[in-house]
Amino acid sequence: MTARQSKNWWLYNDIYSLLSFEIRRMIEDLITQLPELYNTQSFKIRLMKRLLNDALSKESPTLLLEEIGEIVLAASLAGVPKKVLLTSSYEQIAKATITEARKSPKFKQGTLYCKD
Repeated sequence: MTARQSKNWWLYNDIYSLLSFEIRRMIEDLITQLPELYNTQSFKIRLMKRLLNDALSKESPTLLLEEIGEIVLAASLAGVPKKVLLTSSYEQIAKATITEARKSPKFKQGTLYCKD
């Protein structure tokens, strides 16, 4: 990790510690569910930054994080590129998720489904 990344990590860690327990738990749960491909320190920091910024800009951050979390997790499981997850609107991420899922052999066989 570079010095800049380390500085950013500590800055977001400080902001993160000020958030309510529920919001922190939601972000931690989302990040721990990401597939191995998305399990890099740099990506996690950038994703956490985006989630924090998006959640804190709304009146109901908890509800928003639930919705965002579902979109991000589905996209990561479908194999949507990291750059799309970090820079695109959530509508674009949802469209990319559908596109990636359609490429899956399970989708083509009719065995792709969601688990509760």
